[in-house]
Amino acid sequence: MARVFRPGLKTLMGIVFVLMVFLAFNFCLQYGHLATMQQDVRQMESQVRELRQKNEELRRQLQQVQSDSYIEQMAREKLGLVKPGETRIITRSGQ
Repeated sequence: MARVFRPGLKTLMGIVFVLMVFLAFNFCLQYGHLATMQQDVRQMESQVRELRQKNEELRRQLQQVQSDSYIEQMAREKLGLVKPGETRIITRSGQ
């Protein structure tokens, strides 16, 4: 007659202990991954805020350089242009 394996209380406790250790290790590992991902999300949110602020500043600058007054100022300063009826005066520096 074949002998049937019947686990005793010690064997069941051993299996339960190994299973609990495995689950605890797995939980700690997953918690570590979660903490890392949350830190990554915070960094990305910070970058998004910075980029939105930079984008808004660039929009303001674009509006400014497209204004008639800015274009006129640059035409006068960089190109030496004058309006009709105005006289351009050139000064010498260093004298």
